[in-house]
Amino acid sequence: MSSMLSKIIGTGVFFLFIVITGFWVRSTGKPPRTLPLTIHKLIGLAAVIFLVMMIVRINRVEALSAAELAAAIAAGAFFLVTIITGGLNSIEKPMPEFLTLIHRVTPYLTILSTGAALFLLYQR
Repeated sequence: MSSMLSKIIGTGVFFLFIVITGFWVRSTGKPPRTLPLTIHKLIGLAAVIFLVMMIVRINRVEALSAAELAAAIAAGAFFLVTIITGGLNSIEKPMPEFLTLIHRVTPYLTILSTGAALFLLYQR
């Protein structure tokens, strides 16, 4: 198995656990319980660190193409919005409903844009 394929599988596992723990957090109600929320946040943080390190290392070897860079930036932006809206939704103070909607949509956009970036990187 190639190194890049291992990284893609690792990223998929991260996203699978983020989604599973996200549903777990949602099932605990508002405010969410500490354990599921902490596990969810730590897995998300680990995924971000893993992806950033991977992109930086690949870019050091050979500069990213415009499409690869655009997909990586989009994935990072969606990940950031997902993290921000998730944090706002996890506090006890009621938040506007549109923040919950954004947090329910952006994880899928994050997965799609990350998948696109990884696909482009795999095609090198």
